[in-house]
Amino acid sequence: MSINNLNFLFQQYAGKGLFNLKNQQLNRNEFGKLKAATPELSRYKFADFDANKDGQISAAEFHQTLAAYKAQLGIEQKDLQKFHFINIYLPKQISDKASFLRFLQEASCYDVPGADTCEAGLAVLANTDKKLLAEIFQDKKLAFDFLLKTIKNNEIRQTGQLLLSNMRANDAQEVVMAASLFIESQSIWRNDALQPPEQRKFDVDYLFHTYQPALSGTDYLFFQNLYPDKDFSVYYRGSPPREQLDRLLADCRALDPPIEYVERFSSYAELRQIVDMRNRPLDPAQKTALIIFNKDDPNGAFKYNDIGALLANSYQVCYYETARDQELESFFDRTYYCQDDTGKSQRLIDLVYLGGHGMPYGLSLSLGNLTANFEEQAALPDIMNRLTDYLSVAPFSRQELGEIWLNTAAESLLQRFNEFVKLLDSKTLDVTDNAELKKCISRCAENCSFVILACYGGYGRERAVSLANTIAINSTSQKVYATTIAAKSRECRMLFDENHNFAGMLYSSNPADTYIIEKSKLPEPVTAPENSISKAAAAYFRLYMQDAAALEKFGLKIDTAVTADNPQGLIHIQFGADTEAIHYKDTEYEMLETRSFFNLGGPLIERVEIRENPDGSLLFVEISKILGFHSQETTIQFRETGR
Repeated sequence: MSINNLNFLFQQYAGKGLFNLKNQQLNRNEFGKLKAATPELSRYKFADFDANKDGQISAAEFHQTLAAYKAQLGIEQKDLQKFHFINIYLPKQISDKASFLRFLQEASCYDVPGADTCEAGLAVLANTDKKLLAEIFQDKKLAFDFLLKTIKNNEIRQTGQLLLSNMRANDAQEVVMAASLFIESQSIWRNDALQPPEQRKFDVDYLFHTYQPALSGTDYLFFQNLYPDKDFSVYYRGSPPREQLDRLLADCRALDPPIEYVERFSSYAELRQIVDMRNRPLDPAQKTALIIFNKDDPNGAFKYNDIGALLANSYQVCYYETARDQELESFFDRTYYCQDDTGKSQRLIDLVYLGGHGMPYGLSLSLGNLTANFEEQAALPDIMNRLTDYLSVAPFSRQELGEIWLNTAAESLLQRFNEFVKLLDSKTLDVTDNAELKKCISRCAENCSFVILACYGGYGRERAVSLANTIAINSTSQKVYATTIAAKSRECRMLFDENHNFAGMLYSSNPADTYIIEKSKLPEPVTAPENSISKAAAAYFRLYMQDAAALEKFGLKIDTAVTADNPQGLIHIQFGADTEAIHYKDTEYEMLETRSFFNLGGPLIERVEIRENPDGSLLFVEISKILGFHSQETTIQFRETGR
């Protein structure tokens, strides 16, 4: 591979880290040039393994260098996922297709102590044997294995597909390779189709005409739905007859709301069954499952789901896609009334299946992939302005955010902020949606299960502010299933008992990654004593402690009245002489409050939770109106000595 192509790879790859096994000094120099010329690469990490003098590395050497790499950087196994993309040159001993495939099989599955496989994927670049490469690329199956099957990580595989989509096919070999990848990568197609015509990366007619792919029924439905002005019938092979597929597609579009993500269904029969269930009353004597999935899936994660498993276990499935949380209550109502407009039939819902890109505080219905905002631990102002950029609305300056925080903002700024919050709230289901959740849960059976198909929905377990705990708090006795990790949807699966009833959820091969919670296992909020928290301030607070008398131990007086120490009417917290307050504890921003009081946010804050730690200290957590992100955490600790 030429340096130009290597540069192109670096420039296009948008992952968390880059490293290469080719000549060390060459790569380090080239990467340095790229970082200098491309500001967005400045956050990427570069590392490499030792390679032979000629830059070649064998499969055996590949295994050995993993341990050396870990030692070189001093990283733990869990951190390996920061470096997904491994680029290597083919060993000299590879001389034919058989040896090539043998190398891939060895190199793409390597052992890490304490784990089944490493998080990293493997992408193999080329040596100078052009004849061999041409032979490989001419074989569609090998081309697909060559650049897709070796990459295990979904995100990286799709990044590679996008990379290839930018390489204009200029000969038949490249067309075969690119088109086979494109047909598989439906999320890449969908994202491209949403762009204005002048910004689209695919020449759809050119690729299909040159490649002449044989589309299955589900592939035909996907492409015909995505490009309704084109005719893909000439590429369809198989059954049922194409006229039935066209009729099914028309039925999907006629639903209110329509089904747009037809690729989430494994077959014509499965999608036909779902559409038919939406178009007729349900049997009130038969168990029902309500599925609500997002309408913004940039990486195609929700193509992998348990819709088919629910149907196979005799559930009546009511499947909805939505971009707005305002629609949720109507979906629960329709399912509760068995989709009977007369209201005569009723059945409490047996299972609720919620899908969207997630973080601990909620899941996205139409805000793209929110997971990175949590994983990067970005500051709240940065998160806000990422969201304004995503929504194409005016950003907030640091000064404006400060004015909102301190409750000194002009009426026009407050109005703009409140409109922004309302827009965000409509596009997510999050920890601020307590009233909506309570209404929806009233339509569910006491033994109903809520299954959250979203990353980090149960992160932090019982002591955290999370979507799973918020659903449980607003329920009666229903169980909530969520994951504590960034789960891969293709590894998630529902479990059913011998009577074909839902019996559990796995989010990975490790059962510990599944978090199961119900209201009885969560601490109940206690009532704040009026001598510690005024009535006006109490509306902002939830207290999770064994005894609210702990507030008196620290001499806490909490109010919102305007005083000399609280001129903006914020949440004013006064504490006693034998107490200290630590802001941002155990972070680089840790700060000891030197006054006997501090003030918590203004219009930016949705509520404040006070939790009692095992050591007797109190943790104040500000829950912001921005999707429930924490704006700051303050620990109040008791001190034995006076000031």
